[in-house]
Amino acid sequence: MVINDKKIARAVLYLFMFSLNFEMVNLAGVFGTLSIGRITGFIYIVTLIFVKYRFRIAGLVYLFYAIMAFIMVITASSVFCISNKYQKIIDISLIQNIILFFLLLHHERNDSGVLKKSFYAFALGSAVLCITHLFGIGVSSSAQRLTIFGDNQNLLGLRLSMSIVFLIYSALLSGKLVLWKRAALMLPVPFMLSLLLLTGSRVAFISLVLMLAVLLALYMFINPEIRLGSSLIYLGLALAFLVPALLSNDLMNERLLAAKGGDLADRENIWRSFLPAVWERLIIGYGYSGYEQVSESIFGKITSPHNVFIEVLLYGGVAALALFILFNVQILFSGINTYFKRNEYIGLVFLIPYAGVLISGQALDTKMMWYILAYNSISLLQENTAKKRQYAVT
Repeated sequence: MVINDKKIARAVLYLFMFSLNFEMVNLAGVFGTLSIGRITGFIYIVTLIFVKYRFRIAGLVYLFYAIMAFIMVITASSVFCISNKYQKIIDISLIQNIILFFLLLHHERNDSGVLKKSFYAFALGSAVLCITHLFGIGVSSSAQRLTIFGDNQNLLGLRLSMSIVFLIYSALLSGKLVLWKRAALMLPVPFMLSLLLLTGSRVAFISLVLMLAVLLALYMFINPEIRLGSSLIYLGLALAFLVPALLSNDLMNERLLAAKGGDLADRENIWRSFLPAVWERLIIGYGYSGYEQVSESIFGKITSPHNVFIEVLLYGGVAALALFILFNVQILFSGINTYFKRNEYIGLVFLIPYAGVLISGQALDTKMMWYILAYNSISLLQENTAKKRQYAVT
């Protein structure tokens, strides 16, 4: 059976992106774990398999080699450190996200612009999340920090910050829209900002401020003579909203001041505890099996390093870290290339929250982070298409 209608693939992708805002909603209840994100992700993967799209890796070869070598190094380390108690050699979530990464680019290659369009569905999901908050649906709190459906406050805040920036970009900085469309896009922004502050996520708020600053800078640099005035106006409007909102939120103020004083929610102690183990097996690490053993020996349980660089060093040492950095650097240059050649910069802006998660969270098993990487890799597809056309002409 072959599905030959692009609209079906688009609709499933939009559904998947919308559902990322509700990834922690468990449909299985007490009988197990069956999140909305897993269901829609599975449906999306199956749909793309049966859609009549030709899968080609052209333009993505070096990314593919880097990430495959990365997986092989960690797998080899895992096998080497395997024991009777610790036997994990692969991370299913990471493998699924890598497959998702290449399928997103596969979809973009066959339906140009679909990744950018899909982010409207993601932003709509964030808006619906604000509505659930207003009606008290799924709302809870921990240490005065609000969450919805038990989601991690930092990830919730980061998703909201990305939606805010994308809506501002779409409404004010990209293209020409009639007034009512601009107003409709901006309408959810104050509610999203309010919810973001209630999460108490420092990384989300800092990411939001940095994203807005970089967004305006990249917008202005395209044509400084014409856009300087409008950029200053937009900067003034942003400050007029952000400063009063921050000053009125005691929780966020307290947490930002604590971070300034060196309080990183105990992350600094976790990093310090893992570093001796990192130095012991610096070249190839411990793999998943050895990492679990090291973590339990230090903390008495399996604990996340809350830093992807330390996490990768523990999994595969310097070898894995070098491959991971190579993979990311290729994507960074692709995003920069997109800006200079096509004046498209929202992908580069999204690398700011990605960097925040690399430093203080868990990016490898977070689907939204792999979407950011895929979005910034689009120019690799476009470059390959341009080369093929050039060769065809010559």
